[in-house]
Amino acid sequence: MSRPPDFDELVDGLEEPDERERLRRVHELLVEAGPPPELSPALASATPPVQAAPAEDDQEFSWLPRRRLGAALVLVGAVLAATFGLGYLVGGSGSEGSSESTGIQISRTAPLTSTGAASGVVNVGKGDAEGNLPLILTVRGLPRLTGGDYYTLALAKDGKAIVTCGTFNVADRDQRTLRMSVAYDLKSFDGWVVTHWDAETHRDSRVLWTTRA
Repeated sequence: MSRPPDFDELVDGLEEPDERERLRRVHELLVEAGPPPELSPALASATPPVQAAPAEDDQEFSWLPRRRLGAALVLVGAVLAATFGLGYLVGGSGSEGSSESTGIQISRTAPLTSTGAASGVVNVGKGDAEGNLPLILTVRGLPRLTGGDYYTLALAKDGKAIVTCGTFNVADRDQRTLRMSVAYDLKSFDGWVVTHWDAETHRDSRVLWTTRA
């Protein structure tokens, strides 16, 4: 197995500290990701052979030292590969906070707050012909519940939960996004709340709330 290319060799002659640090991060990501899978025999046979560049191309870039030229080409490739990889991770992460990623046209947004570090937002989409409203709930900072406890998203009036929109739990305090659907007339309410239902006491308590529906 060949060793990964040495970063200092690739950027030899590049003096700017900020640029070196940025490229170092890209380099480390690529080394950690490892080489791409090999092409299948069918794809390999279909790949056209790489031809040598004409001599005039070498003359066109004669102002850049050969060592710097090689490093520049490698790093450009690294940046493109890292950009593609990061784009795949973002695109496939399941984030549903925008209309582009969910196919939902957001009509209103209601931020959720708390007395601690937890926060959230309710995005309401346009209703369909049957009157169903799609919801996208995003929360951050809520702890995982156990022992039969769960969270409830509800529409509220005067700060009190009136009707349930859905129940959920979280794996940890990281950001979580959930999709729900309701058929209520939002004009009958003045806010949203997220409550914690305690399975032992059979009581719920507010953990997130907003005054705008």
